Amino acid sequence: SADLRYNYALLAERFGDYLFAIDEYERVLEIDPRHARTLNNLGRIYLRAQEPRKALEHLDRCVAIDPQLAEAHLNRALALLALDRPAEAASALRRALERLPEGDPDRAAAQRLLAEIEEHKP
Repeated sequence: SADLRYNYALLAERFGDYLFAIDEYERVLEIDPRHARTLNNLGRIYLRAQEPRKALEHLDRCVAIDPQLAEAHLNRALALLALDRPAEAASALRRALERLPEGDPDRAAAQRLLAEIEEHKP
């Protein structure tokens, strides 16, 4: 099932077996092409692998399917920054901040990153 494969992929990712995780996430998408968390996690792995274009592909699909997934907006911002697209990254961070609750550590990180981007505007 998609959920079982997803859990295998999560475990593999946590243990650093990214190739196995990618394979399992791809199998999840074969079963359920709209599995937003899988798309987000693939985006995160591709960011770690310094493949921001591939990451952004998955993250764009993810936010189209589940625009409420704050982590996807954060990851999307990181991919956009890696592609030297700071204005779009700032927009993605704002979307993430709209969805992150007060006190969430990701919220503080997103606020710092957004402040950095805005500080360096031309």
